[in-house]
Amino acid sequence: MEISSIIKSCYNALMILIVGLGNPGRKYRNTPHNLGFETVDRLRKKHQLPRFQRGEMALISAGKIAEQSVLLAKPLTFMNESGRAVAALAKRHQLAPGQIWLIHDEADLPLGQIKTSLNRSAGGHKGVSSVYQQLQTRELLRFRLGTATEDKSNLKDFVLRPYRRIERGRAKTMVEQATELIEATLIEISPK
Repeated sequence: MEISSIIKSCYNALMILIVGLGNPGRKYRNTPHNLGFETVDRLRKKHQLPRFQRGEMALISAGKIAEQSVLLAKPLTFMNESGRAVAALAKRHQLAPGQIWLIHDEADLPLGQIKTSLNRSAGGHKGVSSVYQQLQTRELLRFRLGTATEDKSNLKDFVLRPYRRIERGRAKTMVEQATELIEATLIEISPK
C-alpha cells in the first residue's frame, strides 16, 4: 500500500503541517542540516504562499497546495530541539500525527537520494528524535533527503558546513525533486 493511501485512510485531513527541519541563522544556510528549511522555502515560493511570519517557536506560512490546506513551518528552536516547536504547532492547530510531515537531511542515504518513511526509527537523527519524543509517536510521514559522505567520522562538522560547489548543485536538484514529491503526495490526498 502506498504511503499516501495509508495517510488518506487514517483521517480526513483538514490541514497538513509540513515541517522543514534545520537551524535558524545565516551561518547555517546552504548546509546539509538545512535541507528541510530549503524545501519548505521552495514550496512557499513556488506556490506563492505568504512570507514566513514568526509564530510559536517557528516561522510559518499557510495556504493551499494542490487544493490541500497546508501550514509550512521552520522551527526556530535549532535542530536538536525541533520537537518543542512541532509539538506547540500540533497542539495549537489540533493536528493528529498523520497530519504532520517532516522534511530533513539523512546521513544514511547518498547525496541526491530521497526516501519517504512512516513509523520508522529516527536512525540517530537528533531533530527527528526530538519530534518523536515530544509527540510521543513515530506515526509521521518523513521525507528523508540524502546527504551521505564517505567520511562519517566527523558527521557533526559535515552537516553544519556549507556545501562545496559540486555538492551544492546536487543538493539543489534534490530539493527540487523533494518539492515535486511532496506536491504529488498532496495531490493524492487532497479532497476531490
